[in-house]
Amino acid sequence: MIFLNAPFPRLIHIETSAYCNLKCRGCFFHGPHHWTTRPKGFISLELWKHLIQEIASWKQPVTISAHGGGEPLLHPHFLELIEFAVQYPTINIGFLTNAMYLTPDLSKQLLNMRIAWIGFSLDGIHHKTHHQLRLGSDFNLITTNIRQFIQLRNDWILKNRTHSPKIFINMVLYPEIISQTSVFLKQWVPHVDRVNLSFFRESPHARKLPSVLFNKRIPCFMLWKQMAITWDGQVILCCEDYNAEEIIGKAGSSTLHNIWLGDRMNRIRHYHRSNKPDLIPVCKQCDVWADVYAKIRLNHQHGWIIHHHASHVAYRKSRYNPKLEY
Repeated sequence: MIFLNAPFPRLIHIETSAYCNLKCRGCFFHGPHHWTTRPKGFISLELWKHLIQEIASWKQPVTISAHGGGEPLLHPHFLELIEFAVQYPTINIGFLTNAMYLTPDLSKQLLNMRIAWIGFSLDGIHHKTHHQLRLGSDFNLITTNIRQFIQLRNDWILKNRTHSPKIFINMVLYPEIISQTSVFLKQWVPHVDRVNLSFFRESPHARKLPSVLFNKRIPCFMLWKQMAITWDGQVILCCEDYNAEEIIGKAGSSTLHNIWLGDRMNRIRHYHRSNKPDLIPVCKQCDVWADVYAKIRLNHQHGWIIHHHASHVAYRKSRYNPKLEY
């Protein structure tokens, strides 16, 4: 596999909030065994607009994930952030949420803003286990909010003759709820664009994946594809650099384009190309490079296409043709 330097990233994670309303068991930021120490905060409107304007100036399609180490809907000006970004036709923006605050009114506003995609975190099919794994959550409220959004989205598609926004749901395969997987898939795959079953990763070995399909390591695709920016403007190595250990640059001190093609980033790419990724501490204990591979099969019984990756298994209806990267 040949990796050529891309002039711009295709996917950019911009952390809008590092605060959260839940304490999920597997969360490295807020969970009961969290180990990250970097500061928490909300991205400022000034920094957000600065970033979006530069990204829009590239005149090429870019997917923006407006989430990070926290719950984006906690941001006091979240709708203003989204409204500013969607005015640019080359920006496809969406976010991952726990859906606790996703009221019908808020859902309608997001649809009217024409977000490109939205993802929901939902673990299992029962209130009891969901609350144990996602402390502070309300399972019935969350599932009601998700189903309402799906219905509103479907009505929106019929009215506007569009295919957006895409919806995906992610469930973490905690040992306590693996037995719920079959029912979970039957409940959600028919109604959304994709369901992810993500493998549970225990700290402190969070970057080691349990299902690497190939043993031969290759350069990590994320170094040529995506950029990650914290709420306070630190450009970090990637979205797996939870604690901002490898800072590549600072938004505002330099352009994102110069940071992307700068000496620090290119040196790390060189280490990966030279089979020396262990020279980067963040990369040394990381298997995310293996996610570039996928085993694909068709479940004829349900009409599902299944993509088996190192970090997750993705399910979608066979008639669905994905156009966006999440």
